[in-house]
Amino acid sequence: MRKLLMGLVAASLVVSVGGCIFLDAQFEVGVDGSTDATFEVGILKSVMEMGEGEDPTTGINEGLAEGKWEREEFDRDEWHVVVLKGHAGPGESLFTEEAEMQPEFASQTHLFSTIYEFALPLPEDAVGVEEQIEANAEAPPQGEQAEVQVEGLEGAEELAGDLTGMMMTGGERGLRFAVTLPGRVIATNGEITALNRAAWRTDLAGAGAPEEKALLARSRLVNWPSVGRMGAELSQMGRYDLVLVLVSAVQRGVVPDPQTDAPLEATLDAKLYAQILDIMVALDAAVGPELANSVMTGLKLNADEPDAATVERVLARVSAEDFGASVEKDITDRLLEQLGAP
Repeated sequence: MRKLLMGLVAASLVVSVGGCIFLDAQFEVGVDGSTDATFEVGILKSVMEMGEGEDPTTGINEGLAEGKWEREEFDRDEWHVVVLKGHAGPGESLFTEEAEMQPEFASQTHLFSTIYEFALPLPEDAVGVEEQIEANAEAPPQGEQAEVQVEGLEGAEELAGDLTGMMMTGGERGLRFAVTLPGRVIATNGEITALNRAAWRTDLAGAGAPEEKALLARSRLVNWPSVGRMGAELSQMGRYDLVLVLVSAVQRGVVPDPQTDAPLEATLDAKLYAQILDIMVALDAAVGPELANSVMTGLKLNADEPDAATVERVLARVSAEDFGASVEKDITDRLLEQLGAP
């Protein structure tokens, strides 16, 4: 990814006011661990024409695994567009070992779910290019041209318009990234645009980039056969009322979900899960699901091996007849105290 982006920068030092390049990168992870990716790179046709016939997309394939990508080129309005589509099977990579920046995919099998993770480090060199430009030239007035020598990018000839703004931001489109993961996205430093999709938008100067300097997302895919096993155990105990509650609890991540290679062979403690689910029902009624999630995770009721004594103590308290009323009174008193304070 870094080589791809920096190759575009090197090829695009002749720019227009609206920005000269854009990149839309889409990743998709399959349930089996296979990966698909689509890169759509747009370069202003005026930039290509000023390149005296040279192809500014040369080097765009660096870092991409051979035989796993297809390439298509076409013109769209004022843009020359290059589309790269790649597919890799489970355990395979779309990138070569030499690729310095590439997405990382991981998955972990748990008792009731599979957790998928995506991480893509952002290219640190982009900021270095901007600093070099600022150090070696002052932006000329709009419409004028200037020569800029950038270390490592000596092939650049001319720069039109505002150097630091026009090239680094890439116009209105800039750099867009998105990943589709199995199940439901449960954590990301980007924007959740669909149940299973996270997206980011940044530019070569780093504007809009996450503080972590990497794009991160995590999803949970429910293991329904394993949930069904526990549901059957609860039904045998006569707790039919907790079967649907179990489904919600697994999706919310508030019940123990230990990592295991054989979830359908794991020993199930239905009594313990029934107690934790009863706690969730009581908390939902008292404070709502969002606060209930925070309380249950804060008490570590979703730990791989929750403390049985803690579970019983919490259950006894939330089962008390006056629990709901006392919680409501406490919340009301605290709100009055905060809102009434000068």
